[in-house]
Amino acid sequence: MDPVAEEAFTGLADALGSLLPPAEDPALAPGLTINPVRIRPTGLGGYVGPHVEPDGDVVGRFLEVKALVEVKAASLAGLDAAVGTVTRALVGAGRDDLRAAGILRLELDELGDKTPPPEPTENASQAVSFAIAYEFLKEPAEGGGVIAEVPLDLELTGENEPHVLISSAFDDDPLDAFEVVDDPLATTNAPSHWAYVATEQRLEQQAAISGGTTAVNANKPGTYLVLRQTPSRPLVQDLILRAELSSDSDEGIGLVFRYRDADNFCFFLMNQAKGYRLLARKLAGSFSQIALDAATGYTVGRVYVVKVVARGDEIKLSLDGAPALQGVESALLGPGRVGFMSVRNPQARFYSIELTEV
Repeated sequence: MDPVAEEAFTGLADALGSLLPPAEDPALAPGLTINPVRIRPTGLGGYVGPHVEPDGDVVGRFLEVKALVEVKAASLAGLDAAVGTVTRALVGAGRDDLRAAGILRLELDELGDKTPPPEPTENASQAVSFAIAYEFLKEPAEGGGVIAEVPLDLELTGENEPHVLISSAFDDDPLDAFEVVDDPLATTNAPSHWAYVATEQRLEQQAAISGGTTAVNANKPGTYLVLRQTPSRPLVQDLILRAELSSDSDEGIGLVFRYRDADNFCFFLMNQAKGYRLLARKLAGSFSQIALDAATGYTVGRVYVVKVVARGDEIKLSLDGAPALQGVESALLGPGRVGFMSVRNPQARFYSIELTEV
């Protein structure tokens, strides 16, 4: 997890702790556990804006979490009152107070079962969960002088100004903005099945469509969900592509960029079944490798923030802010489209996309 996200979790824990009612008996103080559902950068790839005094950058993270509060009472008979006190303190907090603490949404999610005291001298307990949306903004601790770079890997020069073409967290069905392309070489378990799941605010690919081979190499034809070209969203060559994705299976999931057609594009793919991460190209219908980590896959069920920075013939990729792959690609330097990729994976999940032209 990146350092700003870690600070965000600490900030949320402090904010919730300040709202919980104090316990006269320290042994009855409620316990708090925060379980992340989604983490994404706020603003422009995490950059929110400048700060004046001191000079520097304001950066941020947006969290969706399930907060689990363990409510305690001396006996089962006292649990209802204790749970009511905690619930009122959180759900009943003033809107202005919540906003000031960075909490954008706080809702009661679920009441757990009551647990009687395991021993006569111990306490009864009941778990109460809350669904929370939280925005963390980090101001600079000291002046940073002239800003030469923002957290988008973009130098701020007159000839290289960032232009955000799309930034979407899929609050509504985005499928009309995309085109489904099944690789002509992906003939196993075809066709693909892309769908929007409103309850999860995500896109899913639900077919095990694939081709090529299961070996650790670049021959990985699959299905691609590619953004459509529009007047406000032209083809781009130099770009920053950021997306949130996860997989509930251990097969291939990733991104495509500089996509010209089904025979010419670059892509990132990671696979847990074989344990690799891959940057590759398909040029004139043939697959070839740009960069490979053959020792690392991904954690099934974990939501990753993937960032691709392609400038000229240099390509760099990071996962959750940590460098993962980089390579040189000079054959596909022209502009193209971007999108999602799935290979042999009926449980691929995609939560957001952000494309910046540089």
